[in-house]
Amino acid sequence: MIDDKNQLPELEACPRCGVSNALRVGQSNQNGKLRWHEVINCSSCGLHSEADGVGLAPSEIRNLLIKMHGLWAIRIDDIKSTANIIKVLRNSLSLDMKDAASLIKILPGSVYSGTKAEAEWLADLLIKAGEVPTLEQISDAAIA
Repeated sequence: MIDDKNQLPELEACPRCGVSNALRVGQSNQNGKLRWHEVINCSSCGLHSEADGVGLAPSEIRNLLIKMHGLWAIRIDDIKSTANIIKVLRNSLSLDMKDAASLIKILPGSVYSGTKAEAEWLADLLIKAGEVPTLEQISDAAIA
């Protein structure tokens, strides 16, 4: 099973004035729920904001996390139950039937790509459903 520990937040520049170390973003798998957070606390321009949620993070936060930790994929090569795979992905990603059905065409293979925490979260759900997913980093984190 994938570890549920929180990932430490990463520091980024203030979105208003650009001063470094003002923006923290993070994402974690907490008891089977994907959670994200963003905290802005800028000592230069005074911008302060906090946001968090359950599920996939907003695209700006996801893009920062991918920049920091790279892009990750989940592969399933040894399929135990196509129906279980589709059910897990459909429920966890809120896919409609058409999108879920299109996944059948790519199995075996890579069924999802996103942030590291998202991949770990989905892999954990697939493991609980009896599958044996593998995680692979498909692009490195950007070097600052």
